[in-house]
Amino acid sequence: WHISLSSWLRDYLYIPLGGSRKGPIRTYVNLMLTMLLGGLWHGAAWTFVFWGGLHGFSLAVNRYVSSRNKQEQLTNGHIFLNWMLTMLVVLIGWVFFRAGTFAGALRILNKMFLDTSGVAWYSPVVIFILLLIIARHMMHITGLEKRLTLTPTSRFAPSILLTMLGIAVIFYPKGFQPF
Repeated sequence: WHISLSSWLRDYLYIPLGGSRKGPIRTYVNLMLTMLLGGLWHGAAWTFVFWGGLHGFSLAVNRYVSSRNKQEQLTNGHIFLNWMLTMLVVLIGWVFFRAGTFAGALRILNKMFLDTSGVAWYSPVVIFILLLIIARHMMHITGLEKRLTLTPTSRFAPSILLTMLGIAVIFYPKGFQPF
């Protein structure tokens, strides 16, 4: 579904607008317009347009930063931070995609980032598991994973850690929390 949609957006919007052939400023504008229209395609609401605009802006910023850093070799730390920033933007975008109104989206974002009352994922158990997941990911991207002798069990560590995180979020501290 998304492969055909992104191909359609590229072939029938981005490229006819000029794509990246008419200079950097026009490339950024074309990215924004394509994603704004892609957001509008998902639904006739301003939250969808905002979602598309957020992605278009992010693509334009990524294109700009990438063009400025072509000569520089990114370190694994930079790659990890870029991944974290991308995930943050995408997760915030999904809130607007799913919320029916801007007020609803802002309420959700407030609960996600500011109002910590009753949030189970701030528990020490969940924080510890998240730190283990981050450490395991850092071992992978730095190459330390390949230099260590891994047992058959350690190859399954990411799956085990993610399962533990899911269990901790669902059952801590007040039992099962339905959606």
